[in-house]
Amino acid sequence: MSDFSPEEPGTTPSPASPAPPASPATPAGTGATDATDATATPEKRRGWGLPLVIALVALLAGAGAAAGGLYLNGWRQVPEAKYTMVVILKDGTSQQQKDEIQKVLEKLPGHSPIRMVSKAEAFAEAKTAYAANQEVLAGLEEDNMPESFRLSVVDRQFDCTPLKPLGGNAAISKMSVVKPYASESDPGAGILC
Repeated sequence: MSDFSPEEPGTTPSPASPAPPASPATPAGTGATDATDATATPEKRRGWGLPLVIALVALLAGAGAAAGGLYLNGWRQVPEAKYTMVVILKDGTSQQQKDEIQKVLEKLPGHSPIRMVSKAEAFAEAKTAYAANQEVLAGLEEDNMPESFRLSVVDRQFDCTPLKPLGGNAAISKMSVVKPYASESDPGAGILC
């Protein structure tokens, strides 16, 4: 019988022919063992540990990068700004009206000492401010200058709520709140209350 001849049924295989492959599904209790279990490589036994560690590191790196990007793009605490407030009084304002206005101004958070500017002080300031413009100076008189309250408020944002009692006050000619120019990215602005 040659090596290339087919086997006849009922005969034993020749020594040159290969043994039939082992069946992957061996019935239980036959004593056969699965060869792949005994010779498993470490790659097959590795669990989820390394992929989970890699995923956790990537998640933390992504969260850190996102937080850093938000911080750099402006998600920071707003810095405090200085607001200048002037309350110009009408002529003939009584001392009692001035005292009532000052009590309201004292309720502003973070304010500087409140300064009452008299007509004489306002005239002196105007002469200094308009020293280069003689036409304006010629038209100024001390009696025409108004009295005013002046103060500064340092806060993150100006809150007009404490000023509500001054709304419609007959003794006030004008009330202005100004955030002075700080830089090109933080220009000055008038605040409407």
